[in-house]
Amino acid sequence: MSSDLLQHQLEGWETEFPGSNRPAKGVVLRILRLARLLSDALSRSLQEGGVSPSEWSVLFTIRAGGSPYAMRPSAVNQVVGMSSGGLTNLVSAMEARGLVERRPNPEDSRSVLVALTRQGHDVVEAVAHDLTRREERLVEALGAAEQRRLAEALSTLLASLERS
Repeated sequence: MSSDLLQHQLEGWETEFPGSNRPAKGVVLRILRLARLLSDALSRSLQEGGVSPSEWSVLFTIRAGGSPYAMRPSAVNQVVGMSSGGLTNLVSAMEARGLVERRPNPEDSRSVLVALTRQGHDVVEAVAHDLTRREERLVEALGAAEQRRLAEALSTLLASLERS
């Protein structure tokens, strides 16, 4: 959908619902369109990387946790937000694919850590690089200062929505 079609949709909204908050509708419609474009970019990157969104979430969470790229399953789950059984099944499937491995936790012999394997690390690198390129292309029409201002405005909006 081009911006002209969004503009046409907004004008139609104003005609059909006079007095409605057109600026708010414009923000929401544009955010929804951007969300679809970003979701499509993520889907293409994940598909090319050979991982599902759930697998990516686990891989990225462990990688973002920093070296040695190993975390307790409960820490992974705080970010990923699955049921513990769902995460256990997912980690088992990822382990069978060679993306992660379970290791004894050196700090607590009763628990394990989920760690990236070399293959899992390589997948994160490839997908993150590809996704970054796609994201940069999506926002390249904005200069660096505009990108920062937009990020700040969206952060303010998100914080407000998450509080309510």
